[in-house]
Amino acid sequence: MKQKTTVYLLFFSLLYAILSSCRSQVKSTLNPMEDHSITRSSEKTANQPENSTPSEVEDSNSKAQKTLSIDNASIHTDEYDKAYIMGFVHNPTNSSVNEIRILVNIFNDNGEILESKRTSTFLSNLFTGQSSPFSTIIETNPNEISGFKCSLEGFQVSEIETINVQILRESLTEGIDENVYLAGEIYNHHSKPIIIETVAAGLFNKEGYLLSSSKASKFIHYLDPGEVGPFQVTLPKYHSQDSIATNFQTYIEAQVSTPKPYFNLDMSNISTLHDEDTGIFHLAGEIINAANQSLTVSLMAGIYDEQGFLIDVSITSLPFPIFSRETLPFSFTNWQVLNSDNRYQESAMNYSIQWDPQLTMPILNEYVHLKTINDQIINNLSNIVLTGSIHNDTKNPVRDIAIIGVIYDPESGLIRSVNVQEIASILHNNQSADYYMVIDAYDVPSQIDDNVVITAKGKVISQQQ
Repeated sequence: MKQKTTVYLLFFSLLYAILSSCRSQVKSTLNPMEDHSITRSSEKTANQPENSTPSEVEDSNSKAQKTLSIDNASIHTDEYDKAYIMGFVHNPTNSSVNEIRILVNIFNDNGEILESKRTSTFLSNLFTGQSSPFSTIIETNPNEISGFKCSLEGFQVSEIETINVQILRESLTEGIDENVYLAGEIYNHHSKPIIIETVAAGLFNKEGYLLSSSKASKFIHYLDPGEVGPFQVTLPKYHSQDSIATNFQTYIEAQVSTPKPYFNLDMSNISTLHDEDTGIFHLAGEIINAANQSLTVSLMAGIYDEQGFLIDVSITSLPFPIFSRETLPFSFTNWQVLNSDNRYQESAMNYSIQWDPQLTMPILNEYVHLKTINDQIINNLSNIVLTGSIHNDTKNPVRDIAIIGVIYDPESGLIRSVNVQEIASILHNNQSADYYMVIDAYDVPSQIDDNVVITAKGKVISQQQ
């Protein structure tokens, strides 16, 4: 697949550009950087605990259930005086298991139960030899807690085939908010496609006890053989005067998948921008749908340092389907690390953009273009205000209306800023709804009218609906 990439940097000097294609994955160079990561590893296999300290497991059910172990169970208190019970479950049996149920009892000084909580592991399915963290919030005042006990209530033997995956170039980054951000890449070294169901991680002290754990909300969901996709886990800050994090571990639940359809999607006109007024990092561009069908599209991007380690990960989706042979803008602004500390923006060296085959698919409903009327563009120098009305000039009523406003740079033609607004109205034929959109963009030329593009679409309401 041929693919053209243009890089436009307003706050970095451009060194070189790298173009690669893996499901329309784009990589390009930004600038030299300063390293702020605290821990790194080049390659390892997910789900293998680096430290393991067993704790007592109470089991009042079948003998088979005792083959699972609860390890590293511990209690921690956060800055809001909330207590957390954390640990992980290990599966040493010869079968995959799921529906793992854990009972946590909280006791006072007299051995009386103050609170009981039921929870489950972060990973739904555990194959033989695999482990998964668990965590639950305790409502009891930490000052009243004398002890706790974690018991395994039950599990089911699973027929689901889960497999191991390789993790590349993991790195830990500490944010100003004191959260720890674990990022890396999942590599499908198998001969078949895989679905990634869950990504989780934990921070351990030198004794092997969990200090913080969480599930990821940013990860690629599908990989063909040989493909690589990013992930990021936000590990909440921990408060422990006696322990510091010395190790981390990633846990991934993946399954063999049937092949997903390949769609001819291409990225172009990529630009990066640091908004000095808001501190927000922008990665924007255009996506071209060369397929013969309309698609909903989910995108994922990663920012890398000079050594190829991930600094940050962001996800976005097009607000409405992209029609066949259509070009639409996209923008990534939800960066948890880059937007919190300018030092990391200065470290940015490369980026990657790819579409997620698990979440990109043909549409089931009909969408139509809607016209806008009475459009006004107000240039406030630090932002652009777009106002007007969306008008339904089609024959059918529409709902799920969205509008995209884009500012292009007058000189380069690349995207400066993007914003999206959803309209919670049903518009019948010849009906209109007002829109008001603020697009952050500093240092915008006064004559910007010819460089603003507005696109609106809505979903057709069928007679059955």
